[in-house]
Amino acid sequence: MNGFDFTIGKTQSPYVAWLSSGLSFNGRCLELLRYPKRVYVGIDRAGKRMAIKAADEESGEGVYNFAAVGGKKNRAMISSVTLRGELRRLLNRRPPAGGIRFPAVFDEAENLLIVDLNGIYKSH
Repeated sequence: MNGFDFTIGKTQSPYVAWLSSGLSFNGRCLELLRYPKRVYVGIDRAGKRMAIKAADEESGEGVYNFAAVGGKKNRAMISSVTLRGELRRLLNRRPPAGGIRFPAVFDEAENLLIVDLNGIYKSH
């Protein structure tokens, strides 16, 4: 049609929630990334964006375990203290008690989940 996503806020929309315990990815994010066990996380500090990409490596710079919550494929977490601290500095705040949801889009050409940290914060 015109490149606009009219499903924002719907269950099928990919989003990432920033919680005090880490980053939570909904099932649509997992599906788009093809259910990886580890991911690369990149930060664009100037643009306040985050990119997530499936990783083959066991460890390394920017590689995080992508742990399914409760063994299910409908949610995963990254609980890295380093990453949580980076987000606190970047956004100059802590997540509220209910967390903050950020919309995500998938770049098929690059196989990247891009999370916009500039968007309207929505507690969930």
